[in-house]
Amino acid sequence: MPAQILLVDDNTTNLQVLFQALAPEGYELLVAQSGEEALTTVSEISPDLVLLDIKMPGIDGFETFRRMRGDPKTAHIPIVFLSAHANVDSIAEAGALGAEGYLTKPFQFDDIILKVQSIVGKDE
Repeated sequence: MPAQILLVDDNTTNLQVLFQALAPEGYELLVAQSGEEALTTVSEISPDLVLLDIKMPGIDGFETFRRMRGDPKTAHIPIVFLSAHANVDSIAEAGALGAEGYLTKPFQFDDIILKVQSIVGKDE
C-alpha cells in the first residue's frame, strides 16, 4: 500500500508542482487548502506525512502544526514545512517545534522527493 501524503497549501500552482514531483513516485496524494481543512483530514485519515505550507489564510502552518501535536490522534504524524521564505526565524521555529524538515519554494523536484523518501520510504 503506498504511503499517504497530505499536501497542504492554499496556492494551486504549488500543489500542482508537488503533484508533479510526487505522483510518479507512487505515493497516494491528498490535498487540503487551509489549516482547518488539514486538521479535519488528518483526524479522519492519519496520513503517513504532511507537507504543510506556513503562510495560509485562517490558521497558519505553525498553528496547524501545534494543534496536530496537541491531539494524541495526530501527534505522531511527521510534518515538513513548506515556505516561500528561507528566513532564519521561520526555519528555527520549525526546528524548535519538531518538524521533520523545511523546504523552500520554488520547489526542486529532487529536494521534495529526497525529503519524502527519507521519511516514508520509496513506493514503487
